[in-house]
Amino acid sequence: MKIFVTGANGFLGSYLTKALLLQGHEVSALKRATSDLSLLGDAAKQVQWHEGDITDILSLEEAMEGAELVYHAAAMLAFGGNSFQKMLKINVEGTANVVNVALSLGVRKLLYVSSINALGKSKDDSPIDESGDWELAPMESQYGHTKYLGELEIWRGIAEGLDAVIINPSTILGAGRWADGSIQIFHQVARGVPFYPTGSNGFVDVRDVVRVAIMLMDSPATSGERYVINAVNRSFKELMTQIATELGQKPPTIPVTDFWKTISIGYDKVRSLLTGSEAVITREVLSISSHPYTYNDSKLRETLGFSYLPFEQTINETVAAYQQSTADGKDYGVLGA
Repeated sequence: MKIFVTGANGFLGSYLTKALLLQGHEVSALKRATSDLSLLGDAAKQVQWHEGDITDILSLEEAMEGAELVYHAAAMLAFGGNSFQKMLKINVEGTANVVNVALSLGVRKLLYVSSINALGKSKDDSPIDESGDWELAPMESQYGHTKYLGELEIWRGIAEGLDAVIINPSTILGAGRWADGSIQIFHQVARGVPFYPTGSNGFVDVRDVVRVAIMLMDSPATSGERYVINAVNRSFKELMTQIATELGQKPPTIPVTDFWKTISIGYDKVRSLLTGSEAVITREVLSISSHPYTYNDSKLRETLGFSYLPFEQTINETVAAYQQSTADGKDYGVLGA
């Protein structure tokens, strides 16, 4: 079976692509001329690559031609800073393009990788599930806003006859490019960071997200549905302490209070101006990481009877991959299946 994957060279997309190839599927994907394919390893040679991206309709049509299934995992992730317009271009316009081409080519089914950031926030800090209503509020992230708008494009496609399913993974952990996204936390803890955010969040192994995505795509009962994927809810202090212990580092002991938030934002603004790089410590990041978010994935468990990898296994194997890649002088790592 021919399958088209967007974001095939990214963190989640690379694990998904390798899993599909192992199942014997023919995988086509988009890449830019400068795309880094290191996370795919030798599997990159088995992918039918087309040059372009999801904001380019012509390259999408060429790459998606003949595909029965589409996994749309490509997205831009940023919190705060000056990236909102670019996220709108990729996460919303790009998703609209994927939907339109899938409809025109008669794709059998599409799976959209959304995010827990696209879910509504509970007003009483109770666990959040698929039923939450989105509202643009100070607590919402720009990234979450664009992923929510991306979901609206999927619902539009469904109304126009597209068979599709949406997944909302919590914070995805695993080995990948250590300077990118959620897995930066392993590099930060390895450096002996003494501070920890005071909030909590949901976490899930990248391999579990892949397993769920494939199972949902294969199940006709999941069409027109969305599913939270969340293995555990943990405080950031618990998470960082577990990573530090496995790394043989001293766990963080200083909570990030309002005073330290102000100092951190000021420091990162200066660093951003001096280096010309995007600010990474923003009010949005600190606001999200100081809030006690928890998530309820009972719909998924009941639908698939799914059981997750032990969280300790995820941490232990990711730390081992981090240590190995550091020893090898690589800026990325990869987990086994």
